[in-house]
Amino acid sequence: STWKGAKSALEQLSIDFPNDGQVALLNANVRVHEKNFAGSLDFLERCLADADMHIELFSQVTLQTFELMSGKTDWDKAYAFLQKAVAAFPKEPRFVAMQGDLWMSISKFQEGQKSYLKAARNGGGKFEVWTRIIQLDFEMNTLDSVIVHAQEALEAYPNQGFLWFQMGFAQ
Repeated sequence: STWKGAKSALEQLSIDFPNDGQVALLNANVRVHEKNFAGSLDFLERCLADADMHIELFSQVTLQTFELMSGKTDWDKAYAFLQKAVAAFPKEPRFVAMQGDLWMSISKFQEGQKSYLKAARNGGGKFEVWTRIIQLDFEMNTLDSVIVHAQEALEAYPNQGFLWFQMGFAQ
C-alpha cells in the first residue's frame, strides 16, 4: 500500500531530520493508519518542539490518535501528552478543549466542563465548545449555569438561535 512505501521514506527522513516537526507529524499520521496509538503519540511528542507546527493538521492527527486509545494506560498517556501540548502552544485553546473531551470519555463531567470553560474563555470559544458546556450544565442539572453560560456564549454568537432556545428553556 501507499502507506508502507511512505513509511520507509518517512523513517529515513526522521533519521536525517530528527527535529523536523512536519516530518514527525507525517510519521504520526502513518502510525494512525496502522492503528498504532503509542507509535503515533511518540511522533506527536516530537512535534511539540516545532514552533512552526501547522496547528490545524497537528490537532487533527492528535484527535485521530486519541480515537485509537484503549484502556486507562492510553488515557493517561493521552492526558500527559495534552498537558505538554498546552504548555508548548499556550495561545492555542483547542488542546485545552481536547482535555475536556478526554475527561468526558471517562464520564468526569465537572473536570470536562472546567477544561471546556477554560478553552472557551481563552479565545477558543468555538460554538461547539459552548454547546458542550451548556449540554453539561443540563447533564449536571445546573440550570442557573445554563443561563450564565448561554449569555456568555451569546456575546460571541448573538445570532445562534440554539443559545437563545437553551437560555429560555433553562428559565
